[in-house]
Amino acid sequence: MVYLGMKKKKLLRNMVINFYIINFAFNISYYLITNSIEEMATHEFMSEQGRNIVKSLVTCLIWIPYFINSKRVKNTYIN
Repeated sequence: MVYLGMKKKKLLRNMVINFYIINFAFNISYYLITNSIEEMATHEFMSEQGRNIVKSLVTCLIWIPYFINSKRVKNTYIN
């Protein structure tokens, strides 16, 4: 993604959006998997994973619409 950003490639928009979606999906699946394993499912660990899910959701809600709707992004990544 760094290379695409430096070269101002249009593909960067899709890569960043996919990255945020995959990160959010990974956090949810990690939470569900660790919740099913009793040794790992301590209260502190699960509350930390819950915070990670909320952080990635907020990140998705801010950055995905920005990369889709921003005129600055559309004008910068044109190749």
